[in-house]
Amino acid sequence: MSGGENTEDDDDVCLKDREGMTKSDNKEQIHRLDAMSISSIPLFMNELPTDAPENVSLGAIQALLYEGPPKEQALNFKNQGNECYLLGPPGWKDALRFYTRGLDAKCCDDKLNATLYLNRAAVNLALKNWGDTIRDAKEALKLDPEGSTKKAHVRILKAAISLGKVAEARDAYNIIIKEPGMGLDDELLKEYNNFDEETRKEEGKKAEREKELDKIRKIVAGTGVTVVRGIETDLISQFGPELDYKQIPSVLVILKVENVSGRSS
Repeated sequence: MSGGENTEDDDDVCLKDREGMTKSDNKEQIHRLDAMSISSIPLFMNELPTDAPENVSLGAIQALLYEGPPKEQALNFKNQGNECYLLGPPGWKDALRFYTRGLDAKCCDDKLNATLYLNRAAVNLALKNWGDTIRDAKEALKLDPEGSTKKAHVRILKAAISLGKVAEARDAYNIIIKEPGMGLDDELLKEYNNFDEETRKEEGKKAEREKELDKIRKIVAGTGVTVVRGIETDLISQFGPELDYKQIPSVLVILKVENVSGRSS
């Protein structure tokens, strides 16, 4: 499925063809469902229609989702979320709602709840809800650290790269490459390497700039000149790192006068 990522499912991997259906049949069914509103399908409705009391069969179908103990409800919602996810972009928001309902069932099965969080993280990733992706993946790790490790950290890595969260991206990457049996596909590895390379370039520029500013701070400290906020940066931007630092006191005075003049005008 283009644009999405496999959701975690400990019963039946949701991207496998349905039993007894050819790929052609499966594709035809998905296209048929794409053409209609997912919310119009009884099992997928967010609310019952106004004639629900008279529509006994519809009420009975929806009641199935809320029947049984919390674990059974959570499992039903997980399965419905997986079905929605199979539809691609048209079903992703509905999948998000079903996984959330599964978590709202508050069952006591940590592995099932971790799966719901992992699946919701995958949908949030597909929907570009980067922050929610990271939060859901971390919740999965709390509930099932061993079973969630690879998929959770891969989803965290992807979201962190998109958000420009350097520390989280590096942490996730380091965990993935150190864990036995884990690894990154070529596309994600290339994306991370590009991200890391660009980040290191920026970090290098900031470090060089900080060195120049530190030289200025040390010289200015002994001049008795009151430095107007921002002048240190002005020195670098206007005169460059080749500035003769012996001239700094006189330059500071000029810049201070200009700043004061600029603020009063």
